[in-house]
Amino acid sequence: MRLSKTVTIKLSTLLYAGIIIVIVADVFIHLVDITDTKKKTDKTPIMSTVHRRDRRHDKATIVCIPGVPCEYTDSVDFRIVLMTFRRATALLKTLQALNELEMGGDTAALEIWIDRDKNNHVDPATLKAAKDFKWSLGHKRVHVQQRHVGIYGQWIDTWRPKGDPNELVLLLEDDITLSPYAYKWLKAARNQFSSRKDILGYTLQSQLINRAIGKGPVFGPSTNPFFLYRLMGSHGFVPKPSVWRQFQDWFHEKRRNRSFKPYVPGILMTKWYRKFEKKGTQDSMWTMWFIYFTNKANLYCVYNNLPTQFHRDDVCLAVHRREAGLHFQGQGLNNSHLLLRTWNKAHVALAKNIAKIEFDGKITIEDVKK
Repeated sequence: MRLSKTVTIKLSTLLYAGIIIVIVADVFIHLVDITDTKKKTDKTPIMSTVHRRDRRHDKATIVCIPGVPCEYTDSVDFRIVLMTFRRATALLKTLQALNELEMGGDTAALEIWIDRDKNNHVDPATLKAAKDFKWSLGHKRVHVQQRHVGIYGQWIDTWRPKGDPNELVLLLEDDITLSPYAYKWLKAARNQFSSRKDILGYTLQSQLINRAIGKGPVFGPSTNPFFLYRLMGSHGFVPKPSVWRQFQDWFHEKRRNRSFKPYVPGILMTKWYRKFEKKGTQDSMWTMWFIYFTNKANLYCVYNNLPTQFHRDDVCLAVHRREAGLHFQGQGLNNSHLLLRTWNKAHVALAKNIAKIEFDGKITIEDVKK
């Protein structure tokens, strides 16, 4: 069948138009590729990042969304979630101590979370320090927040428990130095107390443990290496997974209600929080929300009692260096000499009774296995 001259001309026109469209599309794609390459070269990618050399250890690349608690796909015995912002030197001090942890053959993972500033910029020195650090105890991932999330986002949304009761997850800020035996103590504490229904988690904090009502330090009887306190300790904190999930769900729901205030009557922390509110800086005190939540549930934190038990200062599981940043100014403390450097079975010896301490320092002695 012969085509008419008019039809032949129309087909030729369509063919040429198609060729032109393909050429234009190819040029456009090429330009987009160049633009994307330039963006990747000039700017930190707005996503959680995984080192290329570490991908062989990962089951999946993790990209987490701000405001949504991040769940990891792999399983390890001990996961450290290390939060940082723009303190490269402080970060390196904390990282170097982590290389000295005694793991006893257990598996570990290091998740370094870097927040952006309010203009969504990332501190290049901190990012470089995190990327370049070589951790010898397991795989390491470096996550860059997609946008500025602040202290609330760094603390509350960088780990979502997935129901694995055997994984210990340590939430750690970049100005805390750990003892080599921090994990060993945490593992023993979890084994002894995880079955209790009144536990909110475990802390490595050994210093500045004070009453929330009244004045004076908090410590247990010298006969026991552990005690329970109504107030959580944030200097190296391991939440109980079930409690942390409930808290995350509750927190994100309550945050929608702008009239809600997480005040706990009578305690010093509420006074601090109110002062921050007057300055507009209450978003620097995430602990007030957790204190409110755990107080309503009558929960307690497991502390070590080593300085009291052994009558010496150099048995701390963690020290807070108070580096200059959002909460402190001036030169940080050089206090690593206070860390526990020698292990003794007595550091985790099981006692029949445990001291349970209230906000005002009142002590009740009860059976460990309650």
